Amino acid sequence: MDFKKLAKGAAAEVIALRRDFHAHPEMGFKEERTAGIVEKRLKALGIRTRRVGTGVLGYLAVPRAKKTVALRADIDALPITEETRLPFASRVPGMMHACGHDAHTAMLLGVAKMLSGIRGELGGSVRFIFQPCEEFPPGGAVEMVKGGAMDGVDEVYGLHVSSDVRSGRFVAERGTQSAAVDDVRITIKGKGAHGASPEYSVDPVLTAAEAIVALQQVVSRNIPAMEPAVLSICIINAGTAYNIIPETCAFRGTVRTLRKGLRGRMPRMIRRVVSGVAKAHGATFEMEYLNGYGSIVNDARATKIVCDAVAAMFGKRALKTVGPRMGAEDFSEYLKLARGCFVHIGTGNAKKRTDAPHHNPRFRVDESVLWMGTALMARLAYDRTAAR
Repeated sequence: MDFKKLAKGAAAEVIALRRDFHAHPEMGFKEERTAGIVEKRLKALGIRTRRVGTGVLGYLAVPRAKKTVALRADIDALPITEETRLPFASRVPGMMHACGHDAHTAMLLGVAKMLSGIRGELGGSVRFIFQPCEEFPPGGAVEMVKGGAMDGVDEVYGLHVSSDVRSGRFVAERGTQSAAVDDVRITIKGKGAHGASPEYSVDPVLTAAEAIVALQQVVSRNIPAMEPAVLSICIINAGTAYNIIPETCAFRGTVRTLRKGLRGRMPRMIRRVVSGVAKAHGATFEMEYLNGYGSIVNDARATKIVCDAVAAMFGKRALKTVGPRMGAEDFSEYLKLARGCFVHIGTGNAKKRTDAPHHNPRFRVDESVLWMGTALMARLAYDRTAAR
């Protein structure tokens, strides 16, 4: 089966779909338009569908199937104002597909069309998972699993574009590939006063500032240099006027780790630092620590299957090694229930200005390589289910 030829034939349609999704981004659990288009197209292909909230499951069933392979795409956008000036740029103020989920959705629809056309060649069933709300924990994967997305699934594969990887290259590596992500929220409680009379206050802003600086030493001075970890404070809120020392100051950040043992110790280390700083200033604090997604751990056998497919279709040079990343992805939820592999396809091209980082207002996708991702995913499903 020449999936490269089939994918190239579907490339224009995939790009058109991607541009439509890009122009009409929707936030997590609000992807009604996107889900509606997905559902309509799957049904037109003779693929049975079921909604799970704003997610869509597609069932390409094969009689007497001995195996079911699942393919997953995420469909949500981000709260970012787009600055690409593309003709199909976001039409929704303050919202943008800045991580490539529009491309993922379009590619998987392309895969569905290709496989539906050769369903007689399949020896197993294919499950299409169009998942909402990947961007923000607790995420949509949990809800999709509860809704039956992985029932009866033997293997699962996901594909993600990567602007930091050269266009047309693939990254598929076994073992831990992403960080576990946690959310830490801290509120410093002090005593308010006039800005002109700070001696009457217990300044929560100053206390928070010192605590934030001190927290940077949790990683640099408490964790071995060779062990990956990130602690970034990204939000800080306090005050109502320029001349009022407020009663409270709240800040919030993200914690990324690769090892379970370290993940378990991070809350204690953070609490110890904040407690010491708060006590030194005569303030108190409240802390909330929320566990988010776990690490993606690619199965060795499934990863070899992906690498073999890439090498066969595009040559061994199309495979690139990058090692674990500190980003997070709730594809990890699916890997708890079946062996699988999360693959990246490079879309970074400086000349085309598609090398801006993800979650950036100038993020773009090199559409010329989307057919390659479509071809790979279709071949994986075919190879793993083909009648022998």
